[in-house]
Amino acid sequence: MGLELREIQSPIFSEPLDFTFHAQAFTLLVGSSGSGKSSLFQIIAQVSSLPYSGQVLINGSEVGQLSIIERVQTVGILFQNPNHQFTMENLFEELIFTLENIGHPVQEIDSKIAEVVQQCRCKAIFITYQVGKSKRLLWLFSLL
Repeated sequence: MGLELREIQSPIFSEPLDFTFHAQAFTLLVGSSGSGKSSLFQIIAQVSSLPYSGQVLINGSEVGQLSIIERVQTVGILFQNPNHQFTMENLFEELIFTLENIGHPVQEIDSKIAEVVQQCRCKAIFITYQVGKSKRLLWLFSLL
């Protein structure tokens, strides 16, 4: 399945949007500054109060009907300004914070982080980077 936009209408778009982002596919969305790319993704992730009508479906389920935990486990968004993304001083603390907030069992947090570090083969980067450096790269790790 994937992500479907059905008849998305908003004052920020010149015409209704109908589009499917297919699962396991790489889709590049391009447009000039102010064309609505960020606004569209804020609508998809439900992190904005932008007015819109239509349906945003993930694997057939309306995004707005998903719990916060289901939503953050399914949809991620990288803010244009990474300073608005992070709350902790380092990546390890950020990952702990994120996992705690999505209800991951506390006793499994350290092993989950170790698993992601191993999968990414990023131990050296993980240890040396602070949140103030290369925030977009760190955000990608936090999605995993």
